[in-house]
Amino acid sequence: MNESSSSLITADDTVFRYLCPVRKIGSVISRGGDIVKQLRTDTKAKIHIDDALLGCDKCVATIHSSSEEINHFDEIDDLVSLAQDELFRVHQRVIAKDAREDEDEEHVTAKLLVPSDQIGYVNAKGG
Repeated sequence: MNESSSSLITADDTVFRYLCPVRKIGSVISRGGDIVKQLRTDTKAKIHIDDALLGCDKCVATIHSSSEEINHFDEIDDLVSLAQDELFRVHQRVIAKDAREDEDEEHVTAKLLVPSDQIGYVNAKGG
């Protein structure tokens, strides 16, 4: 999926790299790209989905936005970055069908790729 030069990631951006099963990426992009276009419009964040590597069953969705811009999250009054809003929406689309099929299942796994120099922000001091 191509991106224009206006969507380059800067040092001041909030960036998420979401590991998405290839078999689910259609629920994020859709035929003709209508869903991903709507996600971009709704959140004003940028998303780029890499092609899966040969023999790999996952691809990387890179979602980013300016760290200074925020959206209201759902019906509650929490504020989140544009990228975080889009990350939540992408994840909901990826798990939607599985959630309907596995209504008894309460746990959902998401995989994010985190640079090693930033892992401390994820597990915090002392784990």
